[in-house]
Amino acid sequence: MENKRKKRVLMTFMESGLGHITSIRSISDNLKAICGDDFEIIDSYIMQEDNDKTLLSFEKFIIKQTKNTNRIKGFGNFVFAFITIMGGVHFMRFLHRTVFRPATTHCLRVFKKHAPDVIVSTHYFMTFAALEYKKKINPNVTVITYNPDNNVHIWWDNRPHLFLVNNKNAYNEAIGKRKFIPALTKQVNFTARNDIVNANLTKEEYRNVLNIPREKFCVIVADGVYACGKSKKVTKELLKSEKEMTIIMLAGKNKKVENYFNNLKERGKVKPNIDLIVLPFTKYVYEYYKASDVFVTKAGPNAILDSVFMNTPVVVDMYAHPIEKATTKLFVDTLQMGKAIYNPKLIRLQIESWIENRESLNILANNTKKIDKFENGGKECARLIKEEIERTKVFDGKNDYENLLYSLAIQEKYDVLATPTDFNNAKKVNMEEFRTNNFGEKLRRFFVGTFLHIFGPIINFVGFRLKIEGKKNLRNIKSAILVSNHTHALDSLWKLQASNFSKNMFSTGAQHNNKKGFLGRIMKSGGYLPMPATPGETKEFLRILKEKTDKGALINFCPEQSMWKYFKQSRPLKRGAFYFASELNSPVIPMFAFFSKTKLFKHKKVVLKIFEPIYPNKNLNVHQNSKYLQSEAQKVYDQAIVDFYGYDKKTYQMNKVNKKIKK
Repeated sequence: MENKRKKRVLMTFMESGLGHITSIRSISDNLKAICGDDFEIIDSYIMQEDNDKTLLSFEKFIIKQTKNTNRIKGFGNFVFAFITIMGGVHFMRFLHRTVFRPATTHCLRVFKKHAPDVIVSTHYFMTFAALEYKKKINPNVTVITYNPDNNVHIWWDNRPHLFLVNNKNAYNEAIGKRKFIPALTKQVNFTARNDIVNANLTKEEYRNVLNIPREKFCVIVADGVYACGKSKKVTKELLKSEKEMTIIMLAGKNKKVENYFNNLKERGKVKPNIDLIVLPFTKYVYEYYKASDVFVTKAGPNAILDSVFMNTPVVVDMYAHPIEKATTKLFVDTLQMGKAIYNPKLIRLQIESWIENRESLNILANNTKKIDKFENGGKECARLIKEEIERTKVFDGKNDYENLLYSLAIQEKYDVLATPTDFNNAKKVNMEEFRTNNFGEKLRRFFVGTFLHIFGPIINFVGFRLKIEGKKNLRNIKSAILVSNHTHALDSLWKLQASNFSKNMFSTGAQHNNKKGFLGRIMKSGGYLPMPATPGETKEFLRILKEKTDKGALINFCPEQSMWKYFKQSRPLKRGAFYFASELNSPVIPMFAFFSKTKLFKHKKVVLKIFEPIYPNKNLNVHQNSKYLQSEAQKVYDQAIVDFYGYDKKTYQMNKVNKKIKK
């Protein structure tokens, strides 16, 4: 019997600063330790392994732009701003499919040669190329990204795949501004490669090993692997000091900087109170971090993280673009593991102050212990990758999002957040704001209502070919609670059209939809009501509903709780909406959206069906009525799904993939 081939996991190494390489090295080491016998794990410097001129040239181009962000003031911020204005990730896809198409094509060839089942990336280009490989060559390949940066910048490709980040801010940015799928986005600890984990000597022991004076205050100065930032200026300023200190100048791969400071030493230009150590690029730089009292550097995520792992605080002397700005915010402002000082003279004065009194420096050093290198994100990434590899796909060849939804249904995890959600732009809910109806609010509601009345039908027809059935079931209804499935970001607009854009139509939603600023005011004027989160808010919310239904309002709820885009099966309806209907003695009108393919248009056609009202049972109390209304609405929902999509009524279940009956 022929042995089944092990699944191939392609670990893609790409140079653009060392952070991308060290993080994937950590993940690869841990993956091999956890499941090296189960999978064939391939480490590949994709851009270099075949000596392909196109790929080598493109990697040099990427490295050059990385250097330019540090060498040319404002260059990094300009590039990020320009790409954002041009369309962000969509523009990046366009560039890689046109201007950089040769590099993309050659990269896909290297992928194809390895025939991977899984591609793991820590660089935005590798992620893009992997998703293109999935789209064009092997739709069953699994793509997994670990983002080593401390934010999620606009270049990362947000097509559905497992996306791993290393802090809460990055997670919220990913599922918010960057539109990543929450259920496919995971937060892990920072990754530490094995070299860092196993480096456990004391500061004094490393000073002995590295021949660094034991008694002197020691400063290490660097600017990433290319030394293109302020490291030269900072070192020159520190050399002016009259204080006893050791300065370790890490020149990296910058020979000009290395030669400059070596020449100073050879010509006797270094003061006797200072020991100057000049280093080229060294793999074991983390040993020098541990041996030092403070690390002065630009805000490169990898360098700062390695220093923090070795419990050495940092001084950030510059940040070149939004990635490094986010790094400064995280490690300096939030975690308080260092200081941001952008003037070389002020850096010298601060270090001289620490030489005299280390109390504040010791506080920063103690804060570095908040991050434990032994709680290794590389191990977490490896575990999540193993789980993703072993997760049974519901459909071969379907996209990861569709597979995700049905796999969640099979696991009966029906309320998992599965669509991008911007928590950062939400403001705290004050229920009283949604009771007020002053002149300004009336005016806004008039203009928003007029706009929706004019353009809503156009959007619904052009975008969705919306067809509404059962509008007769809304006739002669003075007020009601509407319940509907939540399958699209604009499905409230479909229901609004069903009510003929009534000014008394309101839609409830989660509190993270209570946005700040202009957007929040527009949503409120469009009929948004935030769901309560506390018992006190529930009482106030019920009063708001009573006031509105007394005036003839239709209040829409999505009892499934979370949005599952284009999902074609039913989910359990939660009881909240039915509790409010029971308290208000209001009828419940089920209203469900369905999708069908069209021959002429790319987008799915939407059919919105309105069903007969379900009235509270006068013989039941509030609690019993809520359960009764919930049960009756669920029956209508399940039957409607079965009828529309042609499933077998006898075997239909929510927690499995239902097949259409062949006619």
